[in-house]
Amino acid sequence: MSSYFYALWIPQFKEGEPYARKSRLDKAELRDRDEDPELWVSGEIENNTLLIRLAYTIDKNPQRTLVFQKTESSKEGFIVYKLNLNDNENDFLCNRLRTTMPKAIYHYLKEFFHEHQFHNCGDDSLLEAYFSEDQINLNDDNHLRSILRTYLQSYIYKYEGCVSLCRDRLYYVTKNINDGVRISDSHDVLKMMIDNNQIVLDGESMYCDFLINSFPYLVDQNQLHRIYAQRNELARYDDRMQRLESTLTSQKSLKIGWIGFLASLIGAVVGVAVSLFLGQCSSSELENGVSTIRKDIQLIEAYDSLSNQNILLIKQNQDSILKLLNKPTTKKLRQ
Repeated sequence: MSSYFYALWIPQFKEGEPYARKSRLDKAELRDRDEDPELWVSGEIENNTLLIRLAYTIDKNPQRTLVFQKTESSKEGFIVYKLNLNDNENDFLCNRLRTTMPKAIYHYLKEFFHEHQFHNCGDDSLLEAYFSEDQINLNDDNHLRSILRTYLQSYIYKYEGCVSLCRDRLYYVTKNINDGVRISDSHDVLKMMIDNNQIVLDGESMYCDFLINSFPYLVDQNQLHRIYAQRNELARYDDRMQRLESTLTSQKSLKIGWIGFLASLIGAVVGVAVSLFLGQCSSSELENGVSTIRKDIQLIEAYDSLSNQNILLIKQNQDSILKLLNKPTTKKLRQ
């Protein structure tokens, strides 16, 4: 029999040892990769000892149970578990647990302790548990330094991923705006990205900062520099997105006002046409009306964000009236 050790971090932003918030977890299908076999798990925890029993089935095989024994925990949110495995336990999950704790398993076990306060449930899967074949001692600075490096690296990957996503989405949005297409969709993308950025910058960063501030003498300075650099880059992208979203919102409000103006203008065109057929206006009055419409169209064309389709519609109505002016009519006009 061999023993394996895992230091799980329960994300928090103030001191306090982890405790069980739930005694049982619902059955769930877990996998880190699409090519992994079908894995179903369910879990129970003892409130006093925090011992975890993880029942699982792989594909159609009989159910088996793994027992994770708590060895120690800390006020910074770390909890260490030991898993004993017999040499003949060599299925997919046991073999993985001999070298690491799969992210999906870590994420699942963390549900016993963690409250998702500043992020979506799925975001936790970006964190990776610390694994060791040797006994983990949370009072040993060398062990703590290695544990911190693992979790801070996960946050670096998270910030880098957010920056990369912002860069791609901002390119998509600005290209659409320059091309004059999918403006509404681009506006929605901006609002969604801004919401996600705020969760990371204002919420999840509190967890990361708690770790950094809890062990300032153990944090790798290169990692610290990368974290702050990527966080600042994300804040710059978020600022650009917020300014662009504000501009689109303002233009949308202005466009609504122009739509009302267009409606009244189209009504004027129709009114002129009806008056012509009913013989209720003179030729000079009609020409003056059309001249006014022409000036209005020139004003509208100066408004860049107005749809060309709307301008074309009014021009078509104007052309129809001009044709009517040159067409003989049986109705007598007032001179």
